[in-house]
Amino acid sequence: MRKFLIVNLVVLMGLLISVAISTSVSAENAYNDTTSRLNFLVEKYNIKLDEQSTQQVVDNCNQLQTQVAKNQISAANEVRTRISVYSDLQNEIKALELRMMRQGVDASELDLLIGKIQEKQDEINLTADKLGTAGDDMRIIDCKNKPAQFKAGLKEYQQQQKKLVAVAKEARQLMTNSPNSTFNPLKGRLSL
Repeated sequence: MRKFLIVNLVVLMGLLISVAISTSVSAENAYNDTTSRLNFLVEKYNIKLDEQSTQQVVDNCNQLQTQVAKNQISAANEVRTRISVYSDLQNEIKALELRMMRQGVDASELDLLIGKIQEKQDEINLTADKLGTAGDDMRIIDCKNKPAQFKAGLKEYQQQQKKLVAVAKEARQLMTNSPNSTFNPLKGRLSL
């Protein structure tokens, strides 16, 4: 039984790693540099600026670039903190799982929870990387001479920000639900 679980876990981890690598390689090939990424985003978001909206972008872009730089530092610190907390939780749950297995108790729910936490951690990392890339593109671009690219970068930054918040909420919800979904079934088995 344990061998079967270990083999399944190794296969699952291998699949997750291969999917993550192929996804990042595909994404890297699709966007070679900042300009091509931003030009792609101009098309994706169908950015068309008239004279007035171009002037608005030009007038506000330096202030927005400064604000994005501050937001990036704050977001990076928040992501590092969350990843650290989730890693610590994974380690504690793994230790609990090992103690239970030594006592002959099936703790497969804990293994599943560890996998789900890792999945959310990976999603947070990937989304944070995309947010960082969008922010870097926005800060690097010459917003006075390329206002459409700047506006597209801003739109992408906002989209990635929303995705990061959503993924963080999902991770928090996973941890909030874990007493009912994971620990209560274990307590029920232990009390028998």
